[in-house]
Amino acid sequence: MAEFCEACNQELFRRPSDFKGLTSKEDWQRDTAVLVLCEGCGTIQVDPEGNCISKDCLKAGQPGHGVGLKGGKQMIKDAKDVTPISEFSKIMVVGDYGTGKSVFGSTHPTPGYVFDIDKHILIYRGLDFKYSQYPLTSKGWVDFEKDILEVAKKVEAGEIKTVILDSTTSMTDLAMERALQLDPKRNPATQGPLWNVHYQIVKNLVEGKLRKLISLNCNLLVNAHWRMTLDSDTGAVLSVDPMLTGMLSSIIPGYFDEVYYAFTKMDKGKPYYYLRTLPRGFYKARSCFSGKAQLLPAEIPNDYNVLMEYMNEKKKV
Repeated sequence: MAEFCEACNQELFRRPSDFKGLTSKEDWQRDTAVLVLCEGCGTIQVDPEGNCISKDCLKAGQPGHGVGLKGGKQMIKDAKDVTPISEFSKIMVVGDYGTGKSVFGSTHPTPGYVFDIDKHILIYRGLDFKYSQYPLTSKGWVDFEKDILEVAKKVEAGEIKTVILDSTTSMTDLAMERALQLDPKRNPATQGPLWNVHYQIVKNLVEGKLRKLISLNCNLLVNAHWRMTLDSDTGAVLSVDPMLTGMLSSIIPGYFDEVYYAFTKMDKGKPYYYLRTLPRGFYKARSCFSGKAQLLPAEIPNDYNVLMEYMNEKKKV
């Protein structure tokens, strides 16, 4: 059964925390707290009332999360020490089907791990990638959550250099299966999901897990398909965004240092895969790596090794 902290329960169901009383008042006075798994904000510690108190909560900074913290200092770092190759890469690639997103993933440093929800593992054949796949069921989402925790442990142990999520589209479908199980209400006309109930649960589930993945100390690639919004009267393109629930299509790209758009070019009948690194028209690509120095050209081959050559300034724009 899914369990939630006080803030997540209030947001989703308007009910009290499922974890109230797990941390005793005696333990709390000794500055200790029970570790639990909240479906909304991840692995956290809770106070006697069931409030999330973890500073690394997936929703830290939002109301009701990370409350009651005692002490703790943030280490001040110096931007002079930061270089494009001193940080782990956090990349989102957005593109249509067949534009080489998974091919780009296969060029990342290994050993790696692929959350292959799209079931495209053939692209990684022969390479040092472990992977998991999931049935489109509520249990599939639960298994996905468990695997994230196991992969996080392997990352901390230095056993994994790259984590790949392929893709947010199928991840969202998986989250909807979980949401439909968590809340039995249905649209009376279609017997389908309710926007203000199930889609809100999906939003919380997807955002929480993506934030957990971004927090991993390794290279991360998240692949997303795009959604083209058209004017209903004229058919004109209004925007091209990642295919995510509601405002997540605008929020999630902001979590990433790099947002590239995948596309193909044909040369003598053969397709070549590229990544757009700079904004152009409706394509909202961007690069923190490139920065003021503009280390990256507007388009690069979709190969991680080529990307690193530009970062190392072995290649010039």
